[in-house]
Amino acid sequence: MNLINDIFSKEGLLIIVQVGHLSGEILGSVFDSLYEAGAYNVQCCPTITKKNRPGHIFFIDLNPKDKSKIENVIINSLASSGWHLIETKHNHIAHKNVTKNILVEVEDFKFEFTLQSKVTSSDFDIIRPEIDNCKALQETIKEKCKLDIPLKNIYLLCQNAWINNLDKINFNNTFKIF
Repeated sequence: MNLINDIFSKEGLLIIVQVGHLSGEILGSVFDSLYEAGAYNVQCCPTITKKNRPGHIFFIDLNPKDKSKIENVIINSLASSGWHLIETKHNHIAHKNVTKNILVEVEDFKFEFTLQSKVTSSDFDIIRPEIDNCKALQETIKEKCKLDIPLKNIYLLCQNAWINNLDKINFNNTFKIF
């Protein structure tokens, strides 16, 4: 399948904010506020600013309709008096969200779980399990089975279940946490 022929575009905004006056703890707390205000994606990169001072640059990808809410977070939570606003065109290939019911086996425990993934074609060329869904499975296993399975292991096993059209995932031979 030639996915280059299936490229779609949508209008967007990218806000760039330079921050050199806040601690990491404060910066980290701003992520949730930006997502609650409508940000699609937030990235924060360390930098060296003028006079060799440490700083950070926020890249905030957003829908134009959420601009004022995001700007309020920038002003109030990042205490910034200025930012760069860039109109963008976000390109992406066709994708869809899909679900699959599976049986999860962990030692003596068995339970049903609904996997959620994003796929790029009906042929399942690219399959990416939804990370929040993998985290929910991780928490369910932790609560029901008293096992802490690394998220990367859960992600890979969920991806394998999609690729190989499996109807169950076996999480045996892991370490107990309680």
